[in-house]
Amino acid sequence: MKKADLLKNLLLQKFSYLQQFPEKLDLIVTSGSIRQIDNDNPNFAIYYSVLIAIDDYSTHLSLDDLFLLLNDFVHEQQHDLLHDKNNEPYQFEINQLDDDRALIIIRIDLNESVIVTVDDEGNRIAEHQLEMGGIVQSETSYISKLLDINVNNEFVVTK
Repeated sequence: MKKADLLKNLLLQKFSYLQQFPEKLDLIVTSGSIRQIDNDNPNFAIYYSVLIAIDDYSTHLSLDDLFLLLNDFVHEQQHDLLHDKNNEPYQFEINQLDDDRALIIIRIDLNESVIVTVDDEGNRIAEHQLEMGGIVQSETSYISKLLDINVNNEFVVTK
């Protein structure tokens, strides 16, 4: 589930609260299903929900930066959710822990198409198709445009 990994990396690298306190983030895939795309080939789609929990968030800080990041992510990776009037791109809850702290819980429904090919040796290879602004791209192509690998071989969002 590549989109969940991309989302987690984006939040850790671009949301200032989580840059300071990465241990406050939990990102969990809560449910999912797989559907065959076409009976004539092995391609399939993965549908799943991601819960993002951010603990001990200061109630004195704005959530605008977080929602801007989420909107950017949804625009890039689930374009249909953001622009279909009948869809809710994501849902959130804020649970007040005390006067100064809150637990933020966000749910985003994601999906990924997986294209299955066969290499020269007969091995099946599954490649996740990621989006960029509503245009589906192969995982390799997408990552080469959006992500760089730093010296520690960690993904770094360059957008």
